[in-house]
Amino acid sequence: MSLNTAHANGGVLIHAGEWLGFSILLYSDNVSMEFHGQDNPEFKGSKTGRLYLTTHRMIFNAKDSREKMQSFSFPFITLKDVR
Repeated sequence: MSLNTAHANGGVLIHAGEWLGFSILLYSDNVSMEFHGQDNPEFKGSKTGRLYLTTHRMIFNAKDSREKMQSFSFPFITLKDVR
């Protein structure tokens, strides 16, 4: 997982391997996310933004430019207990 490394000028940064084939499969606006099990202040509270699904990972970009967490990305292998 990676914090604040997947955003640039209001867009999303795609890794080199994701350019092979289809890179962004879909995205959804106005997604609300909450993180549990983290003590870092960047993860506190509800976050609203855009969620991207690529061929390798999911990327969340915050809508509010003042948010401490501007982006968060995680490979599919790290997901568990998804509801």
